[in-house]
Amino acid sequence: MRGPFSDQAILVIPDDTTPPSVPSTPSVTTRLGMIHVGWDGLSADGTAMPSDLDHVRVWLADPDQPGSESMVDAMSVAETVVIGGQSYGENREIWLTALDRSGNESGQSGRVTVATQPLVNTDLIGKVISGANIVSGTVNAADAVIANTVTGSLIQANAINAGHLQANAVTTDKLAAGSITAGKLAATLTLSTRIVAGSTAGARVQLDSTGLKAFNSASQQTMQISSSGDVSLVGALSTAFSGTRIVIDSTPGLSQTIRFYPETGNNFAEISSTGTYSGDPTGTIRLMSGTWTTRDNVWQGNGFIAGAAVDLWTVDHVSGLTGGFVRLFTDSAQIGNSLASAEMNGSGGTLHGEWRYNGSQLKTFIIPHPMDRDRWLIHATTESPHNGVEYWGSVTLDEDGNADVELPSYFETLTHVEGCTVLVTPVGTTASACSATKPQGGRFTVHGEPEQEVGWLVKAIRKDVPPVLVEPRRDEVAVRGTGPYRYYTTKE
Repeated sequence: MRGPFSDQAILVIPDDTTPPSVPSTPSVTTRLGMIHVGWDGLSADGTAMPSDLDHVRVWLADPDQPGSESMVDAMSVAETVVIGGQSYGENREIWLTALDRSGNESGQSGRVTVATQPLVNTDLIGKVISGANIVSGTVNAADAVIANTVTGSLIQANAINAGHLQANAVTTDKLAAGSITAGKLAATLTLSTRIVAGSTAGARVQLDSTGLKAFNSASQQTMQISSSGDVSLVGALSTAFSGTRIVIDSTPGLSQTIRFYPETGNNFAEISSTGTYSGDPTGTIRLMSGTWTTRDNVWQGNGFIAGAAVDLWTVDHVSGLTGGFVRLFTDSAQIGNSLASAEMNGSGGTLHGEWRYNGSQLKTFIIPHPMDRDRWLIHATTESPHNGVEYWGSVTLDEDGNADVELPSYFETLTHVEGCTVLVTPVGTTASACSATKPQGGRFTVHGEPEQEVGWLVKAIRKDVPPVLVEPRRDEVAVRGTGPYRYYTTKE
């Protein structure tokens, strides 16, 4: 038995609405037409940023154009990002804000203004370049421009635009090997079409605006990583080429499997999404551990025509279930007319019939109603603070109005004499009185009217178990089990 519930206490945990600290002012430099923005990873007051920081946003604006601010990049740790594509000589304001994992954004850091500067006046490209038009230190102003005097290292990034180049003027024979490197390209490479490695209409890997894709020789798509982060794969995905590894195989037409390989050999364990036995339909999950012949170590959850089942096979099914299996059914199609069943073969044991736990706190038994097949008959158990036993029956008194009743031979060994109760009730249409002695030597005597039928009931308390702790403190016992099948053990 349990006591009443305590008063309910409700605690509401508020959402995180506190923004993170304002980040420190960024360090900003410009070189070769690019703007480099760095951050030291600290807050504006020089302390560490909060632990729930998600990232820091990099903002850029034209101070002469109100409303032109935009987020151009982000960083999650102290690092440097590069901003390109800005007009020469035009001021740009740059600042930072911090965002935490709850989406709260800090105030703005200090702002830094910077402007990129060209090394060579781009309007002079294609004209005679004189010393007055050359930035000091790049080309000797006293000399004429001769072959190889203007090199890539002397030209500022973005200084030569497509409008200054004749069509097809720059070809591969004009470029020195290794002269175009990642450091000489802008931070962003924009594709107007796609990059293909392999045959354009056969086996290939393709990068386009929707993501990264792979195709087989029949030009059928087998893999895609989308720009939103979704991954689709046809075939096998392995965590390693050999040794301990997990292989996920989704090859069309075959069982969908997850295999777990050991350090050496191919004696893998497997989880399979399809598989049948004995004509049952597909839709089976199988767990197989190591080498197997037909059905070793399999867990199957089958969708039968009229219900469902779970099979646990622990050894080779072909060898006769010598190690045993467990089968749980929930439909009569597999076990005759029973509502539910559990089988344990190999070591023996079968449970058939209507067994259930419906989640209530009552101990019940349920059987078909003996008079109405559309109903169930449900009975609940009664409770007592004693570990008790009951015996009952009826007896007919002799001509003297007496009758001796024999109890089981183990009665006095099993029960306490103290607290034993005998209840007697006369059976018949006339009023009469009857009584009974206390059990002694495994028997008792009933007294009443001669030839009278008397019903009797004996209640006794077992002495082979300790008495029930009716109202123990919670710190004195440990309660185990669930629902009505709870029991307690005393704590040491």
